[in-house]
Amino acid sequence: MFDMRGEKAMNRNLQSIIALGILALGMNLMAEAATPQWIEHTAIVPADQEAVWQRWTTSAGLTTFFSRASNVELKVGGDYEIFFFPDNPPGSRGAEGTRVMAIEAPHRLAFDWDAPPKWPAQRGQRTMVEVRLLAIGDTTKAVSYTHLTLPTIYSV
Repeated sequence: MFDMRGEKAMNRNLQSIIALGILALGMNLMAEAATPQWIEHTAIVPADQEAVWQRWTTSAGLTTFFSRASNVELKVGGDYEIFFFPDNPPGSRGAEGTRVMAIEAPHRLAFDWDAPPKWPAQRGQRTMVEVRLLAIGDTTKAVSYTHLTLPTIYSV
């Protein structure tokens, strides 16, 4: 277990993965590309494998760095929903209806993703996110985040 400074550092590093992914997604939205695009970012996280894995694979873990609420059923085909606005009506809470696509515990998680509620025409289309945990030592992990997107999904 970590002291509070360790927990905060781990959450900050995991948040940086998400923030840079969102920034890169915005840049891809502005680009006119005819081929599939992807977003990739790697961050160093001062934590052991199990702590980082729990952050990505449990509802309680996701709320420490990603969203206000979530619904995770950790099995292939299980729910992997991220609720940025959990008080909104269904269909406008965030990544809803998204599913776990692959699990290689405790090293790899893949899930599908949908467009934001503000783009209803694209909302039913899916992209894929893959999170890989790579050992650097016993207490440090590199977290690689890859979001595979198709430009037509996010065209406005």
